[in-house]
Amino acid sequence: MNKKIIQIENLLLFLLIICLYFSQQFSFLLFIGTFFIPDITILLYLVNPSIGKLGYNFFHSFALPFLLYLFLLFLPSIAFIKPMLLIWFAHIAMDRMLGMGLKEASFTETHLDKLS
Repeated sequence: MNKKIIQIENLLLFLLIICLYFSQQFSFLLFIGTFFIPDITILLYLVNPSIGKLGYNFFHSFALPFLLYLFLLFLPSIAFIKPMLLIWFAHIAMDRMLGMGLKEASFTETHLDKLS
């Protein structure tokens, strides 16, 4: 696929998630304070590249927050995690919008393209 199309799609997804988040009157401070938490997984590269890639990709894939969001449909008692899941979705969409995707052999190689 064309990298520019993927970036535009993720820009639109990012904006949609931001609108959803703030339309539900969730905390601006929570958003700002937790937005970059998934990037902590970069530190796993200090252990070794394989663990770094695995950890980074695990927390930068839409799969886990999507599955957790599905649980909200069946377990309303865990609704308190909804703002965090929206922030997580927004973070991933922003990364993809900026051209940073899931990691391949090295940190600079992604499923979207090599970072420059």
